[in-house]
Amino acid sequence: MPHTVYILSDLHLAAGREPASGEWDDLDRFRDDDLFVALLGVLGAVATPVELVIAGDLIDFPRIVPAFSEMFPAERLGASTADSLERTMLALGQSPTAATGHPAVFAALRRFMANGHSITIVTGERDIDLLWPDVWALVFDAIYPPGAPGELRRRAF
Repeated sequence: MPHTVYILSDLHLAAGREPASGEWDDLDRFRDDDLFVALLGVLGAVATPVELVIAGDLIDFPRIVPAFSEMFPAERLGASTADSLERTMLALGQSPTAATGHPAVFAALRRFMANGHSITIVTGERDIDLLWPDVWALVFDAIYPPGAPGELRRRAF
């Protein structure tokens, strides 16, 4: 079936805003949630199928709780699955007492799919954590509406 493909990359979603002050987390580079939500609304408002390819770095895991990335190899080799799950929950906005994350972005991705479109997420060097099965399950559940006609795919870079 003919479809249109849009490719974007490097959103670098991180922790969002500090819940107490409402100020953006210093390390979060993505601060255009409303603009991105509007873009998805425009791209998804067509009758023919659309595939959105996010070509790397949807979530910037090292910028969320950076202490997880600063461990010396002798102490621990990189982030654990538990660390990655905590970071994912922050980005999704599922830890509101710690940070706001970007729930509007993930809700817009879900609406995009509910409208019959597909999303392919290619992992990049900043979101390699998406290859952990439990991390992917959290992201998948946030984006994919059960029964949606489109596909949500993850591809290793």
